[in-house]
Amino acid sequence: MKFTVKITYFKTSGKYYTDDEFPFEAESIGDSLDIPVCPMHDVTEYVKTLVMNSREMPGLCSKGWEGHILVDCEQGLPVLIPNVSRVKEMVA
Repeated sequence: MKFTVKITYFKTSGKYYTDDEFPFEAESIGDSLDIPVCPMHDVTEYVKTLVMNSREMPGLCSKGWEGHILVDCEQGLPVLIPNVSRVKEMVA
């Protein structure tokens, strides 16, 4: 199933920077429900992978991001990835 995910970028100070949407293909985790539910853990891991590998980020002209990222979908709960630059440090 294809979900539309909204990604919002915040500077390390917490101020809003920009946002964008991107499609995410995944199986719904709410098969027993009447509505599909987006697997936000998978979306969050995908975004972290983009950051750690300095890939092009949706809505940004540059690669990677040093700040906070909010990942949201109408069919899932929002997830805040705090200070993404620290994600790289934790993995290294």
